[in-house]
Amino acid sequence: MGLPRHLNWSAPDLTYDLADRQQRARVYEIVLREGTADDILTYIDGALLVDLWPDLVLPLDVRRAWAPLVERTHPQAA
Repeated sequence: MGLPRHLNWSAPDLTYDLADRQQRARVYEIVLREGTADDILTYIDGALLVDLWPDLVLPLDVRRAWAPLVERTHPQAA
């Protein structure tokens, strides 16, 4: 799967295999950092976000914004 240029502007031709955990984590990091609300709805699966949460490398402001939802959904993901 490829991402649109506004999300993956530094490597627009790169494709990701979402079945691969590390590649899926990279897509989630990109979308959470760069994406719009529509991008989040398109590319992020809530259950998979909770699963990946401890492993995602995110800016502190992004992590703080999403943490309440993730932790409310699955407290052990904190």
